[in-house]
Amino acid sequence: MAGGAKRGVTNPWLLEESEETRGLGFDELRQQQRRIIEEQDAGLDALSSIISRQKQMGQEIGNELDEQNGKDQVLPHFCVNLGFVFSSPHTTAPPAHRASSWH
Repeated sequence: MAGGAKRGVTNPWLLEESEETRGLGFDELRQQQRRIIEEQDAGLDALSSIISRQKQMGQEIGNELDEQNGKDQVLPHFCVNLGFVFSSPHTTAPPAHRASSWH
């Protein structure tokens, strides 16, 4: 290995210039870089908007679930207070009916 070069390591200065930038001067390269950055910024702005909307939707879904869970907890107490037996698929009690009819 001549010149102390390590096997598998490529000198970035020896790479071929892309056709996209070949022949461009400093100002032209800088303008191209600005255009690329502007395009990336526009893409990031769109992505940020999408993520914000998804966050909002997730919060709304969470609020709805909290509300529904609250109703699930209130219903059994409401039924008991009215004298009905509240049964769920996990109990052996008969379907909801007047408690006094099956004592």
